[in-house]
Amino acid sequence: MREGNAFDPRHVKDVDLTAYRDAIDFLGFYRDGCGSMVDGVGKTEHLAKLIMEQRAGTIMGWRLNCVEDETTRCEPAIVPVTVPRAHPLFTTEGDDPLEVPAILGFEWVARAYSRSHKEAVELENKMAHLLLVRIGVKDGKWEGSRTHWGDPAIGSILLVHRRRCEVSKDMVLNICKLIEEIVLPLMTAERAQRPGAKEEVADVVRNEGKRRGLLAA
Repeated sequence: MREGNAFDPRHVKDVDLTAYRDAIDFLGFYRDGCGSMVDGVGKTEHLAKLIMEQRAGTIMGWRLNCVEDETTRCEPAIVPVTVPRAHPLFTTEGDDPLEVPAILGFEWVARAYSRSHKEAVELENKMAHLLLVRIGVKDGKWEGSRTHWGDPAIGSILLVHRRRCEVSKDMVLNICKLIEEIVLPLMTAERAQRPGAKEEVADVVRNEGKRRGLLAA
């Protein structure tokens, strides 16, 4: 990254991942002939105003607490939180929707809160563990959650809809229940060896989701 202006020589500046994502986000709102839609002359354009309206204010998301945070914060396992509409989960970080909710039509995305220096057992999070389940098969084994989550030491996570839609608490709880009661029992070592295992489980999820009224409208 370079910084400076017309009067000062530009020089290289080290940036962290957050700053890099901010830069990519900024460039994502650049229109040829108008410039940036979030800064400068281009922000007066009609489209720019619509975009800025979408990014202004807050919406409600959910914090899914780990064991330690439930105790220290004196909170239940799931609590509502306000989330800025410009949060990176809605843009640069929202490219990995949770798999089972996605099968049911919900574009939910999640991000871990700081794990600080808690012990692994304190970071266990049953609801997050269920929602992060992936039903893909690789080399004859179920993939499970992505490695960066550190399951089971996941910690507390933030859950939102990537389209800035409302996320129902009841829907979160019911989908967790479906995963625990239906999906996990299907993910046997024997089934993972069979061709089409992922599609088989996905079909069951859709059918059971329909029966339980859990499909997105």
